[in-house]
Amino acid sequence: MKIAIRRQLMSLQGSNCIRMGNYLVQRVGSSLNYRVMNARGELISIFPINDAVRLLESQGLQQEPVEPQIPA
Repeated sequence: MKIAIRRQLMSLQGSNCIRMGNYLVQRVGSSLNYRVMNARGELISIFPINDAVRLLESQGLQQEPVEPQIPA
């Protein structure tokens, strides 16, 4: 599951974001840092890829599909 989450995160480009469980995730520039927001779009924090994967994996995302979001 960890590899699938990592691939989804690394595929993000530009201002695109994806919904993963209760979170919206957006890549920060060309770095491997990710902006993690709650369902209302409020910033929780910016995480390096390994921490973001760990957070998302701990939420039991295997039951919920990943949904691409249209940039705002």
